[in-house]
Amino acid sequence: MNCWRAGKEADSSSTACLPVRRLLAIAACGILASAAHAQAPIPIGPTRHYMHSLQTEPGTIGYQQHLRVPNAAGYFQPVELRGPEGCLVSLAGDGGFLPDHQRKFKAGLLMGPVYRFRIGNIPLLEGYEVFPTIEVINRLHPPPGMAAKFPIPVEVTREELEMAINGRLVTRVIYLEDPNAATPAPQGKEQPYFDIDRRLDPLQMADRMGRPMAILRMGSRVPLDDELQQPNPPAQVYPEEVDNKLDPPGSISVIDSSGIKTISGLSSEVHPAQTKRYPRLPNRYDMEEPIRPRSDTDASTKNLFQSRIPQPFPFRLR
Repeated sequence: MNCWRAGKEADSSSTACLPVRRLLAIAACGILASAAHAQAPIPIGPTRHYMHSLQTEPGTIGYQQHLRVPNAAGYFQPVELRGPEGCLVSLAGDGGFLPDHQRKFKAGLLMGPVYRFRIGNIPLLEGYEVFPTIEVINRLHPPPGMAAKFPIPVEVTREELEMAINGRLVTRVIYLEDPNAATPAPQGKEQPYFDIDRRLDPLQMADRMGRPMAILRMGSRVPLDDELQQPNPPAQVYPEEVDNKLDPPGSISVIDSSGIKTISGLSSEVHPAQTKRYPRLPNRYDMEEPIRPRSDTDASTKNLFQSRIPQPFPFRLR
C-alpha cells in the first residue's frame, strides 16, 4: 500500500502518504489555517465530481461506501497499525484501552465506524501519547482463512508522531495500488509514501492512484474520559503473537458495548463449508470406470455393474 503525507511546516505545502499491489499510503499534515482555503486549487487532471473529501465528517465515507461495497457489511477487515520501534500500541475498548502491544496492533475493523488507538512510549518522546483514529472505507478479498496474513498496513513514523504532538494534524490515506500503474520497484520494510501539496485532497489523489482502503487521522487532542466511556464499535483483536500466519483457530477477543468477550473456535474468516455444520465437499467427484457386462444374461456381472455406478453428487448453493 502507498501513502501520501502533506505539510511538514506551517508555511510549507502539505504532504500526504500512499501505500504499492502493495498497499500504499498518502498522509497530510499541517496546522489548520484559513489562508489555505483562499488559495486556488491546483488542477490535477480532468474535471471530476467527487462526493467524498477529507473535509467530510469522520465515519461518513465508510458508511456511505456500503452502497458501493455491499459484501462488506458485517465483515471485519484486518488492519495492522504499526509504530516506530519500542512504542506501545493499543485499541480503545471496555471504557478505556486494551492491553498494549509491542509496536504493532492487529485487529479486525468494520467498515464505517471510527476506531481510536493509543500510541505511547515513543522513542525520545517518553511521556507523550498520541491518539490516532482509523476509518476503514473498503475491504480486501483474500483467500478464505488467510485474512490475518493480508491486513491493511497503517504505518506511523516517529516524525509524524512528533508533528502531531506539536499540534499539527496528520492525515494518512492508505490505498491499494492499481497494478496497471504500479511503480516497477521493490518494496522495502517501511511503507512507501510520497508528499503532495496541501491544497490537494489526499483522498482524491489516492482514488486516482488506486483504491482507497483506510484513513488515519492524528493530532494532539487527548480524548476525554466521557468519550472513552461511550459504546465502542465491534472489533476482532488478534493475539499479539499472531504475525503473518493463517487465521488463528483459538480465541479472538470481540469488543462491543458490553465489554470484552471471548469467542472460542473458528474465526469469521473460515469458509462456511469448513465448519462442522457444513462439511467441506470435494471439488471433484472421484469417478470410477464401470465394469461393463459381457452379456445381458450374466446376472452376476449385471449386479456388479449396477453397484459400481457412481451415486449422484449432492450439489448445494452457497
